[in-house]
Amino acid sequence: MKMNKLSNFVFASVVGLGLIGAPVAATAAPAAQTAPAAVAAPSENQPAGTASRESSDATRYAKREKSAGTQEDFRGGAASIYIGGSALTIAMIIILAIIIL
Repeated sequence: MKMNKLSNFVFASVVGLGLIGAPVAATAAPAAQTAPAAVAAPSENQPAGTASRESSDATRYAKREKSAGTQEDFRGGAASIYIGGSALTIAMIIILAIIIL
């Protein structure tokens, strides 16, 4: 009977360690550093009207920003709790240990 509990504990530990190691295995390689592209003047490669569309967007956004003057006084008041992947993994390990043992 004790061997069965020991094997269950070992199994739960291996599964828990696998869950903890999964995010490490899924990390991406660092992005290659590239030089920032210079903003080019409209050329024959760009579709017609691109420059005028960008300027009209800028003026439209400027108008919206002026009309919404209360946004600069915004103060976030909502408190929230963030439960990350590590906290969930630890909770799952504890729950598995309680269920199995």
